[in-house]
Amino acid sequence: MNLFQIYETDLETLERELPDIMSATLHSCNDPLMRKKWEAIKAVITNVRWNYGPPLMVKTEAATDEGEAWKS
Repeated sequence: MNLFQIYETDLETLERELPDIMSATLHSCNDPLMRKKWEAIKAVITNVRWNYGPPLMVKTEAATDEGEAWKS
């Protein structure tokens, strides 16, 4: 297995520019084959950002009265 490195600034550029590119080619998204290609590219970038797995440091906490104390 080869491990490749992508710099944070390069990843940010991809994440920033890809939506504009997709918007510019919006008509191509109506083509199912082209849409699958765009979704594959988006998935790769997402996987790189999250290191090919879900964020492990995320946890869900139930809302409680104590949790609402910060609003007052």
